[in-house]
Amino acid sequence: MRWVAHKSRRAFTLIELLVVVAIIALLIGILLPTLGAARRSARLAVCGSNMRQLGVAAANYTGDFQGLIFGLSWRAGNYESDFADLNGADPASPWDAAARQVFDIVRRRSGRVDFGPVPNRWIPHVRYSHMALLDYSTDTLPDPVVHCPEDRLLIGFARDPVAFSNGEADGQSPTAFQPRGSNTALAYSASYQATVAAFDRNQSLDVRGTPASRTVQRRLSPLTTFAIPLNPNAELGPTRSSTIAFAANKVHMSDITPAHGKTETFYNYDGAVQPMLFFDSSVRTFDAADSNGGWIPNRPQDADTRRVVGTNEPPFPVRFNWTRGGLRGLDFGAPDVDTGQPRN
Repeated sequence: MRWVAHKSRRAFTLIELLVVVAIIALLIGILLPTLGAARRSARLAVCGSNMRQLGVAAANYTGDFQGLIFGLSWRAGNYESDFADLNGADPASPWDAAARQVFDIVRRRSGRVDFGPVPNRWIPHVRYSHMALLDYSTDTLPDPVVHCPEDRLLIGFARDPVAFSNGEADGQSPTAFQPRGSNTALAYSASYQATVAAFDRNQSLDVRGTPASRTVQRRLSPLTTFAIPLNPNAELGPTRSSTIAFAANKVHMSDITPAHGKTETFYNYDGAVQPMLFFDSSVRTFDAADSNGGWIPNRPQDADTRRVVGTNEPPFPVRFNWTRGGLRGLDFGAPDVDTGQPRN
């Protein structure tokens, strides 16, 4: 009988397995930052693409409407809605007719004909001026073109606006995120805010005082600064492009809260990076720290142009949403100009 010798198979030792695991962990550690940077770059590119589409639509709007910058245009007595409950705006209010315009657009563009009612004292110009542009472009709502890919909260609301309106979205009550008690409209809002001077003519005047008709800054949520008209004399609505002095240097639209920086999450902090739409329709990416400081219109004699957005948040420059000189001022590429407002 012949005996055949069998070679034994050698298994991995524990040390060898640990070495392999360590190498895999090292490779993952090397690749993850690269993948994270690639994802950030992709989101930045999508955000810039959104801005470019809005810029093209904005330029077409201005051309078709005799030089007007897009914005909510309804005023008491100058409109007629197909929805009877949206007629009859308060003539003493600078915002009531515009709020009804937003609800009219949402009903027509989303098919939600029962959308409402319009909340009292709800000022739509800050986060809803874009509605006029989407209506002009005949877009269906909600439209992802106005959602920054970093704005995950808003994107989540917009996935199911009906559930959000009913307070059922992700277990969150919509009233927790709404200005002035509006509990339905935020799912149709935009990540991108037009500069205040685009919808408030008085921001661009050569004045040193604070007229009661100018909008000012008030903190209505921990990370968002809103514009509040002080009285019915506020001239809110589309302003004229002929007022713009430095179209290539003045920001038209920018993120209202998200940022694309590696660590900074608020659009006005140093280190926050984002694409911005300028009034010449170009889209360029800047670090917020490179912009001029802006001014605080409700404290015109105060040299400090920094605000605190929350109890645990550091002060930050008000920057391009509150440009000194309004549409006659500039944000990037040169120091701000003297247009009458106090200088810091």
